[in-house]
Amino acid sequence: MDASNDTEYLETALNLADIMMRKRNYRRADSILTEILVQITKKLASESTTDSDQGGLSQYDKDLICNCFRTMANNARKQGNLDRAKEYMNIGMRFVKTQLVPDTVLIPVFLLDLCKIYQEEGDLRESERIVKEALAESERILGPSHPLSLDIREVLVQVLVEGDNYEVAESSHRQLLQLNMEGWGEKHPRTLICLSNFSATLQSMNKLEEAEECARLAFEGLQDVVDWGHKWLRVAAENLATAYGHNMKTNEAEKLLKEVLHHLKQDPYTQDSSILIRLLNLAQVYTSQKRPELAEATYKEAIEEKGQNNLKAKAEETMPITYRVACGDPRSEQDFLYVELPETAPAFLGETIDQKAEERFLQFLVDRHHMSFLNKRSWRCVTCNSPASDMLHQTAALLRPGLGAAPNFTPSMVDFVIPICEPDTECDRQADQLALQCLKEALPLQLTSETQCVLEVTFHNRHSTTNLWNSDTLFGLTDIVRRLQNDNETKAVVFKSDVPKYFLNHLDLQIEPFDPTVASRMIELLYNMTNLPQVTIAAVEGIARGAGNEFLISLDIQFATKAHTLLGQPEVGMGLMPGGGGGQYLPRLIGRGRAMEFILSSKDVTAEDAEEMGWINRAFDTSAEMHAHIDDLVSRLVIFPLGSLGAAKQSINRATRPPLEDLLMDAASFLERLADPAVQTTIARALTATSNQSDSYGEQFLGEAIPTFYD
Repeated sequence: MDASNDTEYLETALNLADIMMRKRNYRRADSILTEILVQITKKLASESTTDSDQGGLSQYDKDLICNCFRTMANNARKQGNLDRAKEYMNIGMRFVKTQLVPDTVLIPVFLLDLCKIYQEEGDLRESERIVKEALAESERILGPSHPLSLDIREVLVQVLVEGDNYEVAESSHRQLLQLNMEGWGEKHPRTLICLSNFSATLQSMNKLEEAEECARLAFEGLQDVVDWGHKWLRVAAENLATAYGHNMKTNEAEKLLKEVLHHLKQDPYTQDSSILIRLLNLAQVYTSQKRPELAEATYKEAIEEKGQNNLKAKAEETMPITYRVACGDPRSEQDFLYVELPETAPAFLGETIDQKAEERFLQFLVDRHHMSFLNKRSWRCVTCNSPASDMLHQTAALLRPGLGAAPNFTPSMVDFVIPICEPDTECDRQADQLALQCLKEALPLQLTSETQCVLEVTFHNRHSTTNLWNSDTLFGLTDIVRRLQNDNETKAVVFKSDVPKYFLNHLDLQIEPFDPTVASRMIELLYNMTNLPQVTIAAVEGIARGAGNEFLISLDIQFATKAHTLLGQPEVGMGLMPGGGGGQYLPRLIGRGRAMEFILSSKDVTAEDAEEMGWINRAFDTSAEMHAHIDDLVSRLVIFPLGSLGAAKQSINRATRPPLEDLLMDAASFLERLADPAVQTTIARALTATSNQSDSYGEQFLGEAIPTFYD
């Protein structure tokens, strides 16, 4: 790698070290990280002699250096060198406190990492002290209801339980549950899994009846919002089964554990170790029921599962051509899905692998857009085309220049598996660069930063010619907002699209399976968007309908070109209603009467008409005129203090923004309408009329086409 560009060198090296850690090549990762440390030292020494008027270290440089220290600590921890891991974390902490702003979110993030190292070491007293400090810092900076604060409090509960400090653990867990209810609502999956985990805390204190009641309520609540493919529902079922077991309700416990096992075995993506654990639990239930035959048979099945696991583990150790690929599962922020790639694996290993399950898994990844395979089934080196003997696995989150580290949040992930001929070769190094380039092209949101103060976000749904709003859009924007909440340098964000004729379109009507929380999460996203201190600006050169228009009108300032721009809320014409806040935001822009006219009729609005009624700020004849105007405006905005911009925005918000509880009522009404069978019939007609939401006449002029759905 060329170190002439310091930032690019460090970023590429850090990605390479992460790849080596994923491949469990910790020695090579260690050498790369050592080189990174040398370069950081040089960079800091160079910047210390730089005139402060010339800028010094950028925010992106500082974030990158912080991530370097965290990666070094993580690599040392995985090698069992906990003292070295603590040393790296402490060095990183000193850098954070001296180089970053006083209220940076990285302070509690580093403290949380350090707590987990002490927890792994078994020093629960020090772990408790550090996690309490992390919680105090997070609540001071972000507030007690912020997701990071809630996650830290959850770790605190774990530490207290491990240290047998049950009464304090119960009190802290009750407070955590109350904060989740206040911040997310009683029916939100996050609140329900917190309630389920609370039952485990109560069980440790021998409060068995209350524990069972909490576990039952959590399980029943989660059944209403997620399916058995979600980890949280399985965890809740097992917590309830444990509570039943403590209360001698072994029949109910048996039924639940069988249900969990059934769904795990039906799921081709389940790790065998997950089945093993549940089999052992079920065998214990049979033992308590005095059913020795069933207990013995279940133990034998568990032993067979364990034997298969050992066989695979042995093959992984001895055969470097056997690979494991991981992909983030959108159904859980913590789960990972695994599949073996046995195309060149030894024959005895193939006996333990379900080939059809593997094919289903690969197709699942392709269908869900969470993994792409280059040379998918040939496994030849992408550089020299010779037979591949190694794999490069690359993953990237939505983190681009100008944004700080997001606290404990997993965004939409894009993964690549790239075959190479040999490790540590020129082909390997070229594959590194190819992976990074592929990832940048694959991300649904492209981020660029011309200066430290201005961020540009470009929409590009690579799976839709009409730039539909899907889960990747929601994850990506949520990630951007959470990062901007902790970014003290960016002052303006400009949103645009590189998909011809489409700025940001309506919700993808073919999302499978449909996530019932999508409307409420979109409401929260747009509400948080209005809370940002940065000025958000739309540069529209195409269609913005439904969710796309709701996103548009939640921004601070909207500009559009006259060509191709059409705005609208087509939901009523589909038998639905605006579920992302369109019915609340739009009347505040154009008045009650006009909002009634366009929402109820599902008609489209041109840029000229939108400008006249106040839907957008201004319509331009050409793209060049619009972008020149935006450049002039932004160049003026960035000279003002971010605090002043944010305070003025909040003042305007108090006068114009709808209450969050009213917006969430719209999300609930949207879901009620969606459940109507007649609505599904109308949606089916819409898909036909728009050629499955492709760039057709029906999709381009949806407002005109909607009446034909009722012929």
